[in-house]
Amino acid sequence: MVALYGNKNGFGWKLNETIGAQIISVPMDIAEGSIWRNLGLFVGTSSVIFLVLLILLNILLNRYVISPVTRMAKTAEAVSMGDASVAEFEFPGSDEIASLSRSFNRMRRSLDSALKMLEK
Repeated sequence: MVALYGNKNGFGWKLNETIGAQIISVPMDIAEGSIWRNLGLFVGTSSVIFLVLLILLNILLNRYVISPVTRMAKTAEAVSMGDASVAEFEFPGSDEIASLSRSFNRMRRSLDSALKMLEK
């Protein structure tokens, strides 16, 4: 090209003159492979994080809500069947489950007092 057009002023190019055209080809397989690999990594990572959060939420829900309510229900069932020997259900804290526990124990003591008054 330098021998044909010279090495000065853009190889001797003049206005409105087409000197040549070059075609560049880029293989898309490499780019598409990278895209799919990154998408798989993103979906996999997001899925693992979601699964870990789901398991953690399940454990916390079971520990702080389901287990205390189940124990309270068993105590209420025993008291409703007339078993006064069951210990009071105590759940420490200031949340709703602890408030429910205190209310249940207060109701149980009131029921015991009412039954003793009826026996007299």
